[in-house]
Amino acid sequence: MKRVLLMASIFVLAASSWAFAHIPNILTHDTTADYSVSINAPIEKSVAYYATFEFPGDVDTYGFTLAASDFDPSLTLTDIKKVVNKLVVNAPNGMPGRLLHVGSLVPACGVYANMLPTVAIVGPMQDALPAYDGSVALPAGVNIAPHEGVLFLQNPTQGPIWYEKFTYKSYFNQKKADIIITEQGDYRIYIWDTNRNVGDYVLETGPIEVFGFAEIMQTLFWVEHIVYDGEISNCTCKNQLKALDGANPSVIKMISDYTKMFSN
Repeated sequence: MKRVLLMASIFVLAASSWAFAHIPNILTHDTTADYSVSINAPIEKSVAYYATFEFPGDVDTYGFTLAASDFDPSLTLTDIKKVVNKLVVNAPNGMPGRLLHVGSLVPACGVYANMLPTVAIVGPMQDALPAYDGSVALPAGVNIAPHEGVLFLQNPTQGPIWYEKFTYKSYFNQKKADIIITEQGDYRIYIWDTNRNVGDYVLETGPIEVFGFAEIMQTLFWVEHIVYDGEISNCTCKNQLKALDGANPSVIKMISDYTKMFSN
């Protein structure tokens, strides 16, 4: 009953205001360098993928394809503030392109302090994705073809702690990039931990916050799971997060907090 009350309350509030910026997507199966998670169109929609490095050296892969129709200048996306955003924008070189946002987060527990993901954005070679120069070692399964380019996001040191009030959880806020991609073809986003750690991370994509009916339903499906640490695979991490952020809230407190959050 409490769960129904929570879901109904969030639905009413979200439908009349703005809500969670990144739409949560919990990966319930492991991905590999050979099996990718599809990033659904449009790529500008803000999504947070909650996933886990399940074994040392694990590489997860996300992918999408841009066709000629994806560069139609009439394409738009309406955000949570009802602003209509043009999806085809001009790159620094003047070519029409699409804006890709990518970044990583790691739960800010002590056992993950040494978790430093590397993100590799791979796709047709272009200004935003230059030729691979060999300066970054590629783990097994990460392949860059001769016609492809790559942009690396590396975290040589841990990022600052950032508190996400919607999930009641702190994260290490890591490197992010916004690039305009201008070529048709297949794109892949590889992510792996530089130190071969096992543990949880979040991959965020998309710069535009959208919260329509489908996004509300997806958020309602996962929000309680995330707030109560269901996406955290390490028990020590769960306990350290409670010591850092406090005990997980009751359903009544969540409703009260979200009411205040959405009314501001």
